[in-house]
Amino acid sequence: MFRSFASTLLLGAGLLLLVACQSTAEKEKSKTPVKHTPSELFVNDLRQNGDKLLCNQPAYLKCYLQTPSRCVKDLSGFKEACLNEALQKNNGQVTAANYKQVGNDFTLCMLVKHALLYPKKAEAIGQCLDKSRFENKPRLN
Repeated sequence: MFRSFASTLLLGAGLLLLVACQSTAEKEKSKTPVKHTPSELFVNDLRQNGDKLLCNQPAYLKCYLQTPSRCVKDLSGFKEACLNEALQKNNGQVTAANYKQVGNDFTLCMLVKHALLYPKKAEAIGQCLDKSRFENKPRLN
């Protein structure tokens, strides 16, 4: 009886040791940083911060008479659709040769969708945007 209990205890301890070793190895694997290509980083940045490209522009906010938080709330729902549209227009990928065009297509989509939220003010907003000067390097915070 004691012998079966001892062997069961040893077997249990051995299994615990194996599980501990395996989970430690899995944790070490997960700590390895994932390398992303520049195009993946660009797409991820648009996906996460694309709304802020416009909403951190004082001239843009002035035309919409909005606060940054209201602007982000308006635009956040359009990011994924506009990103997909921009990618489709550019053969589904971002390259060193087309990243500016992808960014322009994305921004134009966001502008149009935002303006369509305010159809009664769309013409005035458009005229204001045409006259406005925007920062070359928007802050993404």
